[in-house]
Amino acid sequence: MFYIHYDEDGMIISIANHKHETYSNMEIGLDIFNEFNTLKKQVHEYKIVNDLTIKGKTHIIPIHDSDATNIVQNKGIIPTVKTIDNGITFEQHSDFWKVHCNISDSLSADIASRDNNFRKYFIVDRNNKFILIDTLDINLKELVQKDCIEIPKTFKYSNVAVISNSSSIQHAQLIGKYDENN
Repeated sequence: MFYIHYDEDGMIISIANHKHETYSNMEIGLDIFNEFNTLKKQVHEYKIVNDLTIKGKTHIIPIHDSDATNIVQNKGIIPTVKTIDNGITFEQHSDFWKVHCNISDSLSADIASRDNNFRKYFIVDRNNKFILIDTLDINLKELVQKDCIEIPKTFKYSNVAVISNSSSIQHAQLIGKYDENN
């Protein structure tokens, strides 16, 4: 058996074939041990975070100095789709927005381990993105902990699009019954 020794902040202290008495221990397999032992991975570039749903489960995640290196969502209008497998979705209802978070457990744990992370989204006219209708301020840390949040709408107009800044998380605006009927 192999172990990663880490402190209370999740910073990796060492990797060995024995438990450490002072630090927390995470059991790992030979493949992960070898990645660190052969220096394919550097311990100072990773940290340990707790899983949000399973008590006692932990994940090894990269330390992000900046999410700018992993951009999957470019700045601009979020695509409108019927479904999305992985990412943050915006679903428009008559009186509220339902924002879903369906991302990997390790990314959720990473976001939850950080300080509050507020993102601003802009609600604009679908035909003219320069007509600002509303803004949504979403705390990603809160979103990953709840999986879904509802935000009251301050307008009745339904022909809208959502604009986001660049992100390392995929985003989509879902087509729902409210969109199809209006």
